[in-house]
Amino acid sequence: FHRRALNRRIEARGRLVGKEEDGIRQQGARDGDALQLTPGDHAMTTRRATDNTKALDAFMTTKFQIDAMLERLKALSDDHFETRPDEVNWGDVGTLNHYASLLRQITDSVFKEGEHST
Repeated sequence: FHRRALNRRIEARGRLVGKEEDGIRQQGARDGDALQLTPGDHAMTTRRATDNTKALDAFMTTKFQIDAMLERLKALSDDHFETRPDEVNWGDVGTLNHYASLLRQITDSVFKEGEHST
């Protein structure tokens, strides 16, 4: 972040007017406030409190999807991936190794292990 000089004033109606350098504007100033920043001043940023309801909803939706996938995988694993012991072949072993590899990518990423270790 570079410090930039801003010279501007805020009109009584709250509209931003005046000189703006390098395309920076500061939002959230009160009506009638005057603000002048000179080189060396820290540019102030005002942020509105954000409503994270949509992000939380999306997060929880994805979490429930992951929980459902894990439950299905657990049930399939409990049933030996629908393979009878007397019918296991090398194709089944390869398929299971592939599943394990995909799951390992996820767990390595989540737990910072394997190639994701720090």
